[in-house]
Amino acid sequence: MTEAESSGSCRHSHPQPPSEALYVFGYGSLIYRPSAQNALKRQLGSEEMIPANLRGYLRCWREKEWLYFDRLAREAYGVFLDLRPHPEGCVNGVLVRITEAELGQLRLREKNYDCIEVTSGIDAGPDGPVFTFVARSEGLIREGEGDLYVPGRYAQMVRSGCAELGDEFLRQYERSTEGHRLPVLDGDYRFVDPVQAGYV
Repeated sequence: MTEAESSGSCRHSHPQPPSEALYVFGYGSLIYRPSAQNALKRQLGSEEMIPANLRGYLRCWREKEWLYFDRLAREAYGVFLDLRPHPEGCVNGVLVRITEAELGQLRLREKNYDCIEVTSGIDAGPDGPVFTFVARSEGLIREGEGDLYVPGRYAQMVRSGCAELGDEFLRQYERSTEGHRLPVLDGDYRFVDPVQAGYV
């Protein structure tokens, strides 16, 4: 929800020629087509949101971002979805074909995540490398940490995107997502970082 490591680029095994297909695997708000459109700054047809599964991970609520919550009338941490490695895990999401420039936009949007290549874990047989975003260790919530909230609008956005892809897709999302005990805060919110906010 992000620059990749200290180099500021995504990790992949070899340089990508400009004509090669490139994909992002969305497992959170990018499943919701209007949110993906905001991130990429272009319209997407429903056929461009390709359902896929990523093996070797579970989805969890553990990445924190500094937000302004209207309900609180102040800033606090919002907690968002992340991927946690798990040898028997399998997470559903969507593949969206993107350009190198759009991957750069996503790195700005996901500024507290690392960009990693996950092509080998994708079951949809893409014709090019697939990247996704996983939270950096310094951006994870800590045990006993307070003033953390799951933005209700974000959680509903993800579920709406899943529902648009069908009842079974939504059920699979629920099965592959770990629960949480954090308070859910409804109402509007915005990212404090103005650059990041421009892609959300």
